Amino acid sequence: MPSTRPVPSAAGFVAWTIAAAFGFAAWIRSELPTTLETDMPTPLEVNLSGQWNTFWSTLKQAVPSLPTVLGMLALIMVVCAIVMWVWGKRRNIRAGDNQILLGALAVGALFAAPDIVLPILLTIIDGVANFAIRLAGNVVN
Repeated sequence: MPSTRPVPSAAGFVAWTIAAAFGFAAWIRSELPTTLETDMPTPLEVNLSGQWNTFWSTLKQAVPSLPTVLGMLALIMVVCAIVMWVWGKRRNIRAGDNQILLGALAVGALFAAPDIVLPILLTIIDGVANFAIRLAGNVVN
């Protein structure tokens, strides 16, 4: 037996969705404060390395064995990469491809010494970002 219910059209569904979206937007606008504070402080210095040190020290206190586990993972990763690289050189498989070895060494260094490697990288990023902030401040003023 055929159904007697009308089948909704795609145009009706789209119209209903748009009306619902506009109604939701109007409700959100009514809930927002009428004036927004514009005296928010502008960051004048970036300190990613300091934030990383705070985060890492908190994480090490919460999980004291984390540096040891990361060091073991780094050792296993680097040893496997070196063995694969030597085996590939011996069999002449991807003889000039050192990308896997270099990637494993980089990740291994990151895992083995997160107290040293990440703060150095973040300090470089801090310097570039702070330079850009000062440069933009000088251009604006």
